Amino acid sequence: MSYKLSKITPSTTGVKTWTTGFAAAAFRLKVIPSPGAASPIVFESDGSTDGTSHYCDTKTVETTRIYQERFTDRIASIFEWNGTAWVETLKVQFDSFTATEVKYNIITANSGYQLCREAWS
Repeated sequence: MSYKLSKITPSTTGVKTWTTGFAAAAFRLKVIPSPGAASPIVFESDGSTDGTSHYCDTKTVETTRIYQERFTDRIASIFEWNGTAWVETLKVQFDSFTATEVKYNIITANSGYQLCREAWS
């Protein structure tokens, strides 16, 4: 089995290529606030795919509000309260696996977070 782990800041949209050096069988993204960010709000997103099935659990916990949801059309998602409604401020969908790469599409970028990437064969 091969395994690779890394992190990036999702600051631009579009399809991103992560070279793993092997044909991945699964890919996981965990989203956390960027290091050094101080906030009383908890933001969490954990998603994965085997290339066919995708899931993403997202949760935001504020003092008086909680947002949580499970999606099957993306692998990362963060929602923030804008004062009136919940707004999706980070969204990532799976694109494809190649013989040596994982490709994913950042639909909504947000440099206030980091993507912790894991791939394995």
